[in-house]
Order: sequence, then structure tokens, then C-alpha cells
Amino acid sequence: GGLLEDAGFEATVKPMKASVLKEPTRRPQTLDFEVLGMMCGSCATTVERAAKAAGAVPVEKVDVNLLAETATVLLSEHMEPEALEAGAKALAEAIEDAGFEA
Repeated sequence: GGLLEDAGFEATVKPMKASVLKEPTRRPQTLDFEVLGMMCGSCATTVERAAKAAGAVPVEKVDVNLLAETATVLLSEHMEPEALEAGAKALAEAIEDAGFEA
């Protein structure tokens, strides 16, 4: 017997259930942009809508900071580096097409 059995305990090895084995969680990905030319809340809303409508990346949320002149895009899915880079470029173009410098 083993140490547990020698101490008076019964021990058996049980197989782990599949539901217990999880893929390691990944940190949410974000894309940060400097957005120049925003003057008011309406401008910030326009930037947010442009980022969501671009379809370049799976957007969970867009946070636009008017005073800091930034936009942070939180992605709803993990993307590989190449796709992420292409998506970031497309998002910047969408923001620029909306009339701002990104």
C-alpha cells in the first residue's frame, strides 16, 4: 500500500471529468487608437459607431475618451497577430473615413 493506506485511509485514482479540463483563459485583446479632431460628444459617438460598423474585428465594446483623444476597442474574440494587425489598419481607415485622424 501507499502512505495514505498505511495511515488508515483508502485511496483510489479517479479519472478527471472532461468538464473540469478547461482551456486556459486568454486576456481580452484591445486595440488603442489616438483619434485627433474630436470636438464634442457627437464626435466621440461618430468614432464609436465607425469602429463598430467597420466589421474589421469582432468588437465587444468601444471606449472613446474625448479629452485624451483616444479610442480603445475591446474585442469579443481572440484574434491571431496577423489578423489583428490587418483589423487594426481597417479600423483606423474607418475612423479616418468618418472624418478623424487615427
